[in-house]
Amino acid sequence: MNGADDFRNECKFAFLAFTNVRVDIPNVGITLPDGTEVVTKFPIELDSQWQSWLGIQASQVSGANLVLARRATNGFPPESLPISDNTNWDLAKQIENVFSMLRLFGTIEYESAFLIIGHVQKGRAVCQNFSKFGRYEITRGCLPWIIREEQLVNAANLSQAKASLLASFADVRNARIFRGWWALTTALQQFYASDRIHGFVRALEALIYPEIGKTEKQFIHRCSLFAASSASKDTARQALEEAYKMRCDVEPRCRRHPPMQLERCHADDQKVQLPAL
Repeated sequence: MNGADDFRNECKFAFLAFTNVRVDIPNVGITLPDGTEVVTKFPIELDSQWQSWLGIQASQVSGANLVLARRATNGFPPESLPISDNTNWDLAKQIENVFSMLRLFGTIEYESAFLIIGHVQKGRAVCQNFSKFGRYEITRGCLPWIIREEQLVNAANLSQAKASLLASFADVRNARIFRGWWALTTALQQFYASDRIHGFVRALEALIYPEIGKTEKQFIHRCSLFAASSASKDTARQALEEAYKMRCDVEPRCRRHPPMQLERCHADDQKVQLPAL
């Protein structure tokens, strides 16, 4: 899948395209275990109408250097091919899940990202929906990461595992682990360090399930079991303790450690910056 020739068959598709991202995969593209296709060029040509509507964004989309793609050739009535429906959005959700898992492996920096869904009919690709993809921010001080094939494959496997786990719950809204996952993905999209660390700690709390009244102690002890090797336990415990206390300092209802040196922004901003994070 490295060009429009791969879209000769009737199908629905969804693309997640990134510009100026650091990537190192074969130019011919790769197919991941879950069926997601990954290429380094935008696989279709936007028609003149879409180019007119998108303006300068059209050139950004065409210049994407990483594209995650899914397509469906069956599972829907033939007459619904030109209709944007749940099939298209399911494809979009699948590639979004792969990227969210990929983001767990490292800090990914990109200029812009776009989600495009559409269909191919009689050899002609038609875009039906275009939107900007929610941005995943980078914690200040972290170096950008290069996306490689191994990490993409692992992300696809994790995405499939998550889907299987989701299917085992009657109502995922009541599942603690997925409330933690939501806290984590929301935190990754925040710019301010105070908002990020709050979500990171909440995600870990969801995973370790501490007892009421013993949260801090059990947070430090249980998280250190998988945060570092035995030789680095003391360092891990210290970092976890600092992270937990910084989170508490951000929340007025449990403020307790004034020495953390939090810098407050203007009152109308209501944000807190953690200079050391």
